[in-house]
Amino acid sequence: MMRKRIVCLLLSLSMFVSIIPAALADEIESDNLMKSYGSNIEQCDEASSLEIASETSNTEVIFSEGNTEIVEEEITPKIEQKETPVIEPENANEITKSSIQLAATGIYYPEYKFYFDTSNGTITDADETISGSLSIPETIGGISVIQISNYAFQNCKDLTEVNIPKTVKSIGYNAFQGCDNLTSVTLNYNNSREFECSIGHRAFKDCVKLKELNIPDSVTYLGQFIIAGTAIESITIPKSIKDTGDYVLADCASLTTVILEDGMTWIPKGLCNCNGYNNSYISKVVIPDSITDIGNYAFQNCDALTEVNIPKTVKSIGYNAFQGCDNLTSVTLNY
Repeated sequence: MMRKRIVCLLLSLSMFVSIIPAALADEIESDNLMKSYGSNIEQCDEASSLEIASETSNTEVIFSEGNTEIVEEEITPKIEQKETPVIEPENANEITKSSIQLAATGIYYPEYKFYFDTSNGTITDADETISGSLSIPETIGGISVIQISNYAFQNCKDLTEVNIPKTVKSIGYNAFQGCDNLTSVTLNYNNSREFECSIGHRAFKDCVKLKELNIPDSVTYLGQFIIAGTAIESITIPKSIKDTGDYVLADCASLTTVILEDGMTWIPKGLCNCNGYNNSYISKVVIPDSITDIGNYAFQNCDALTEVNIPKTVKSIGYNAFQGCDNLTSVTLNY
């Protein structure tokens, strides 16, 4: 009996001894894992804290191989910039002589009572008190006068005569509009093709005492309503004209005769249009054999027109060309 107890005790001891190494190994491995994980956790915590610090401060964090360096560098914060709105005045699109006058450039010449820009040879503005006869010189201070600006002499109500030199290539729109006492305009081109000139829209509009305007062959462009509101009764359109605005001769109540110079090849759109305008007294139109095209609305509502002779050279008559000519009794097509 005693012997059996001793055998059992020995077996138990041997089993216990065999278990101890495995348990010790597990414990050692667990300690190593905890140390490893702990180190990584500390690194992660450190990196997180650095990242948080970099977001909440003006510090830039630079990671290099093996080490983490903290470099103190000022970071310029981004500030969103907003564009300042541009506020235009309510009358930004309204063009008047007063606004042009404020922007006038050049030197004032008291002997002529106008401003002259020597950088481009332009008369930019005039004193509205100018009176009597004005003879514009070909040169001022050695600079050729080549342009009369838009509105330059507008409403110079005491101006009676103006003499424009052959050096002028452009007469701007409304240049002499409202010159109530202007009776004579001389364009000194002498039919020379040395310079080509353009006459802008409404250049002589409302010059109520102007009875004559001789357009020389150097003029190649005519704007709209150039003689509207004048006292002109007869006008000749030269063959030199290459282009025009619409309704060149419209709104001239006194106009009775329109002569198209021989050599002209076309009649501009609405040339003598009377639709809604005060020039229904045109009774005579001379169309030369050189004309090939009659533009749309060319003689619309010319109530005083009684007869028209269309030469065989005409290939095209535009729509509404003679619409509303209530007293037109004879149309001759010379084909």
